[in-house]
Amino acid sequence: MLTSLTQSDLPTDLLAQIFEVSTEGMVITDPAGIILLANKAFFTLFGYSPEELQGKNINILKSGKHEKDFFAQLWQSLHQTGGWQGNIWNKKKDGSLLPAWLFINAIYDRQGTITHFYAAMREISELKKRERQIAYLAYYDPLTHLPNRTFLERKLSKSIAHCLEKESLLAVFCLDIDNFNLINDVFGHSRGDMLLIQISQRLHSLLRKNDSLFRLGGDKFIYLLEGIDNQAAIFLMANRISAVLKEPFSFDGRTVFLNASIGISLCPGDGATVQELLRNADLAMHKAKVDGKNRHVLYNQSFHTSQQERFRTETGIRAGLQAGEFVVYYQPKIHIGTRKTAAMEALIRWKKNDQLVRPDLFIPVAEESDLIDEICLFVMEEVCSFLKTLIEHGVAVPISVNISPHQFHNLDFVDLTEDMLLRHSTDPDLFEFEITEGTVMQDANYTLRIMNELRQLGISLSIDDFGSGYSSLGYLSKMPVQTLKIDKQFIDELETNSGIVSTIIAICKQMQLNVVAEGVETEKQLTMLKELGCNEAQGFFFCPPVPAENALAYLLQNGTHRP
Repeated sequence: MLTSLTQSDLPTDLLAQIFEVSTEGMVITDPAGIILLANKAFFTLFGYSPEELQGKNINILKSGKHEKDFFAQLWQSLHQTGGWQGNIWNKKKDGSLLPAWLFINAIYDRQGTITHFYAAMREISELKKRERQIAYLAYYDPLTHLPNRTFLERKLSKSIAHCLEKESLLAVFCLDIDNFNLINDVFGHSRGDMLLIQISQRLHSLLRKNDSLFRLGGDKFIYLLEGIDNQAAIFLMANRISAVLKEPFSFDGRTVFLNASIGISLCPGDGATVQELLRNADLAMHKAKVDGKNRHVLYNQSFHTSQQERFRTETGIRAGLQAGEFVVYYQPKIHIGTRKTAAMEALIRWKKNDQLVRPDLFIPVAEESDLIDEICLFVMEEVCSFLKTLIEHGVAVPISVNISPHQFHNLDFVDLTEDMLLRHSTDPDLFEFEITEGTVMQDANYTLRIMNELRQLGISLSIDDFGSGYSSLGYLSKMPVQTLKIDKQFIDELETNSGIVSTIIAICKQMQLNVVAEGVETEKQLTMLKELGCNEAQGFFFCPPVPAENALAYLLQNGTHRP
């Protein structure tokens, strides 16, 4: 049986031996789920004898903890993709529950018909369960459980390739709920979250076989419409989305009416890359907002006025760097136990015509135009100078600098850093680089090498915005990182995300990493973080980013934490 199932040239007795001695529980069923063969580890996991399970349906192991949709989606994945993996709760013979990580693969004959299913599972430890929780954040929104941006980019890339190959249409709908900020302002963020869950459920109910739904964050969703051959189907779906969202929403005895602005881009006409289609759908959505909201708009090239603004911004950055318009602000990182300053973060600011330009308006442009390298070097130079001032006043604390992916992957980055430290006679122990998850995982081998070289210089390293993407904790443990910063999105909704934050902190403790919570704005958040064992906090509750002279005054007044 094993030889026919695997279609392998390996000896049958060897395959049988591998199957039997594996520490993972393995089972083979027919297409109906009838157990045909299982190994010793499988029977040990569930407490059954071979005679008790042979010929029985695999459903005998169901725990009852999962909703019907869980298994419906599982079987859908098996039949559509040929595989499924994830956490599952099963039931042992004695009635106790067994949490396991399950892999299932379909086995086909030469005609492409499923003949068997092969599954392997292992009981997961507490640490592994925690890792899976964090890994889940890589691809799914914890509030709505919809796939997130990371999942979207992967899915959309495949959808584009399929669209171009089949010469069909692919529509990208960018949905933004009109005036949703008023919901949060009037009813509170917890009620807003309840509405977001209801919205996601309604949108999910519209999904056809080949459609996909994603939440990008806040009240923005992406709906992918695939395999269509005319624009009539696109407008029909846009009307269906609008209609389902116009139906009244209810919570806490209240009735709320919502509308959405929808922007639509098409492949191949409006772009053939993930970035183009998402950008153009977003442009179209903003056009819908400008035109009065509560409508859908197809992308048009005329919307690219924003691109002109981008060019003006880039030109302004170049001129501003020459004219000395850029300054460095500093925001304290507070030791939660002592409430004294443990470190500071350096943040670039653009003061144009005596007005501060929001970083989100110029940083993305700087990154796209490679001006970010010049900005990063400017910040590093300013930090070295400011550290001299802090030393003179006896209040020196480590200062962290955000390093862009482009700067980090500059081949001369380490040499430039070393030269700067030598020129300023800067103690590297007072210097830290903050690197985003995305930077870390772009090229793990290169990243590890550069990190080790920076550590040899004496510079500390921090992973910024942890939780906004996904860094393999197994690989992270191999990297010379000293600090991990929990992304602000989890602190904003700390009551909802306390379990996730607790898990992150617990794993960091095991890895002996310092933990900093970003975006702390209330005493309640600080109290919860202290109870969860977080080391440091940063946010407007303590101090916003301030100019160097104000940062010095803050240190002199509030003191510094000495480890």
